[in-house]
Amino acid sequence: MHLKKIFILILLITRFTTFASEDTENKDSSTFYIESLLANLSSTYITSPGDIYQIQINLGNGDKQDIECFVDNDFNINLSFLGKINVRDKDYKDVKKELQEKVLESYPNSFINVYLLTITGIKITVAGEINKTEIISAIGIERLSEIIEKIEKKLTNFANLRNIEIKRSNGDVEIYDLFKFYKEGDYTQNPFVKHNDIITINKTLKKVDIIGEVERPGNYSLLETDTLADLINSYGNGFTKLADTRFIEVQRIIKSDGTYKEQTLYYNSEDENLKNIKLEDYDKVTIPNRINYSGSVTIRGAIVNMSKVIAEDITSKSGIQSVSIISGNKFSSIMDEVKVLFLMTSDLKHAYIKRNNEIININIEEIMHNINSEQNIVLMDKDQIIIPFKELTVYINGGVTTPGMYPFIDDKPAKYYISMAGGFDRTKNLFNNYYVTDSEGRRVNKNMNMEPEYMIWVRNDNPLVYITEYGSWISTILTAILVSIQLYNLAPGF
Repeated sequence: MHLKKIFILILLITRFTTFASEDTENKDSSTFYIESLLANLSSTYITSPGDIYQIQINLGNGDKQDIECFVDNDFNINLSFLGKINVRDKDYKDVKKELQEKVLESYPNSFINVYLLTITGIKITVAGEINKTEIISAIGIERLSEIIEKIEKKLTNFANLRNIEIKRSNGDVEIYDLFKFYKEGDYTQNPFVKHNDIITINKTLKKVDIIGEVERPGNYSLLETDTLADLINSYGNGFTKLADTRFIEVQRIIKSDGTYKEQTLYYNSEDENLKNIKLEDYDKVTIPNRINYSGSVTIRGAIVNMSKVIAEDITSKSGIQSVSIISGNKFSSIMDEVKVLFLMTSDLKHAYIKRNNEIININIEEIMHNINSEQNIVLMDKDQIIIPFKELTVYINGGVTTPGMYPFIDDKPAKYYISMAGGFDRTKNLFNNYYVTDSEGRRVNKNMNMEPEYMIWVRNDNPLVYITEYGSWISTILTAILVSIQLYNLAPGF
């Protein structure tokens, strides 16, 4: 019987592929053929208003009778002279059984088959931690996780999939934890959706990062009761074989005297019960590697300022981050860890290292493109890597209407900035001649997109510029010469 159902499924999917490729929102209710078949194979499908059932009655004497009936807005199925039944919150298996029993009351000793002929699309409202409330088209055999996947990119950073509320059309409110479904395959936490459900994604109260030597590093929304042990074992799926569990690091943002500061705590799983260690919102947990690190370096300046991200009242633009190093390793060994910190304003070409009283220039941009560059120097414990800020501006000089400094906009060529400066000034520039230099004064391709601190030089190629600029000087000189000649000619004795 199981093989027969699968065979029928394949045939119908082949027949109605074009319907399956249509977007649910553009489907007419009578086109849900494949969904209807799936529902017939899934006894857990919950009936919705608009569904159409077909009842086939074999009277036993060769006579047959077909009855089509639909579910109205009150979840009633009207069987005409046979009466009606209410199917609210009933799955396909129960509805089928009830319809068969109802028909057998009037047609005893007959053979009854019940099919779900058509499924009507349902509407689901999603609210809470989403950019804006959405009304989603769905079908009754879709689960909560499938609805979340449809709007996943529209969720805010604070969406908590561990606390999702579903308000059913009858007013009942249910709470679900999708993490248990994703992690443990617990289908009780991933219910089927129903018509007019209102899904509210609540805000996470505690969001924590775990990186390093765990099997599933990532950013997780925690329950209030979760501890460090829960984060490592349940969310992170446990330590890797290389984990050094003696030096578990927890970076925490604390508020002291009205300002936010970073506090670093260390725990040893061999000496402490991690179940007793509570975590706080924005904690960052690092599980180190057993490899013997020789020290750490500090990178500061034009990098992501985590304190500013967390506390909006912090005004400092500079960021700071500590990175572990292995003795003898070069800058490239920490590149993967630090490159995510760089900003558009990071001046990577002019970075430098403060080592005791020594300043060492380092071109990080060159190292990113060429790991064998001589710029890729060996790092030492307590090095401070300074990333200067670039000005997000482009300069325009010469023959434009309004030369000056303009805000940098990504992916724009020189002509865009010339337009911002009012275009070419025809009293100064007749032939649209210009060239571009980078922040170090070197000429670059003028047709490429501009970078911060680039300079556009628009030539003054209109001859009138020079006549206007130097005309008065030339006139004065010529006048002086003519006067001198006249005086010479008038002078006696010559």
